[in-house]
Amino acid sequence: GHILRSKGFVWLANRDDVSGSWSQAGTVLELGCGGPWMGLMPEDMLPEEGSDEREMIERDIAGPVLLDRRQELVFIGRDMNCDAIVAALEKCEVTRKEASDARAAAGDDKNGGRYLRKDEWKLKLDNLKMAPIGEDPFPLWPTLEEMDLRGEGGDGNDHAGQGHGHGH
Repeated sequence: GHILRSKGFVWLANRDDVSGSWSQAGTVLELGCGGPWMGLMPEDMLPEEGSDEREMIERDIAGPVLLDRRQELVFIGRDMNCDAIVAALEKCEVTRKEASDARAAAGDDKNGGRYLRKDEWKLKLDNLKMAPIGEDPFPLWPTLEEMDLRGEGGDGNDHAGQGHGHGH
C-alpha cells in the first residue's frame, strides 16, 4: 500500500510543554513545534467557559496529569497496511522501563517509578536516551515560557489567534 498524506500532532517524550506538528505528503515529512498543549494555557487565554470551543478543549483533557497530551495522526492512502503502520508507531512509544531507566540515570528514580501517580511516569523524561543515536535528533523548540502566547512581542512566536495550536 501507499501512504499519500498524513498529518496531526504528536507528543515527544522530552517535550512536555509543546506539541509536535506532523505533516507528511509523499516522501516529505515535516515535524516541528506545534505550539503549547491547550491544557497548559493560562485560564484567561482559553475560550469562555460554557462555549462550544471550551467544551471541545475540555473533552480532550484526559485527566490532571496528561491533560491533552497525546498522539493524534490521520493517514490517507491506498491499500494501506494499518497493522504495520500501528506497529511502527508503537515501536516509537516510550516504555515504562525506558522511562524508569532515564530517571535512574538522572538520579530521580523514585523507586523505579512505582510511586508515581497514574501516567506521571510519562512526564519529565529530559534525560531519555534516543536509541540508537543517543541524543535528541530534533532541533530545540521554544519552551512554554519562551513563547509569546499573548502576542506582546519578544521572541516572535506569536501564537495568539494565529492557528498554531493542534486542531482545537
